[in-house]
Amino acid sequence: MLSNKLYFWKSYLLIWLSFTISQSVVAHENIVEQRTKTNLEIVQTLIGKITQSVVKESKLSTTDTIEIKFPQITDAWIVKGAVTSMLINLGYTLFFKNDSLTPKKYQFDIVSYESNIQYDSMFRESIFGEKKLKRTISARLTIQATNNKTGEVLLSKSLNEHSSDTVALDEISKYELASSKSTQGEIPAENMLDRFIEPFVIIGATGVAVFLFFHIRTQ
Repeated sequence: MLSNKLYFWKSYLLIWLSFTISQSVVAHENIVEQRTKTNLEIVQTLIGKITQSVVKESKLSTTDTIEIKFPQITDAWIVKGAVTSMLINLGYTLFFKNDSLTPKKYQFDIVSYESNIQYDSMFRESIFGEKKLKRTISARLTIQATNNKTGEVLLSKSLNEHSSDTVALDEISKYELASSKSTQGEIPAENMLDRFIEPFVIIGATGVAVFLFFHIRTQ
């Protein structure tokens, strides 16, 4: 009876280790097949959502013309591209500040822009899986929308959006834009104890799996 129980638990452990390894392979294949969005793409998507909120709160019609003023800041092109793309997709006619002497019905003043890229909570999905991090990206715009004909301020506030997912530690450089600080984040230092113990855990688990495989076959 004791021998049968030992055989059962050895078999269970071997199956568990095999499943863990297979899950690591599947997870890696999924990362390859599904393209992860870059930090820039996510930031611009968030800015687009903020722009939609501004339009909704301001109760603008697609027949209205809008004049936009962007701040003179680093990476202003990121905001400009995201805001204009969204408004054009929504069907609005846009003009940049001082592009024309003809007065426009509405004016959007982008007062300020902030974005933040944060990496934390490093982990492995399995013993042999690659290291991953939680990625949290946020964007904030301070906008004032004004009716040029009446002088009425339709909206003046700071709006923010955020997005969270997980990314592979070794792939982070692919998601950041080297020429843009606002698309970069600080990678947390690895725990020294984990860095020391992990290789021994992997080697030990592999050794146990090999031992059990040959031991069970000899029973």
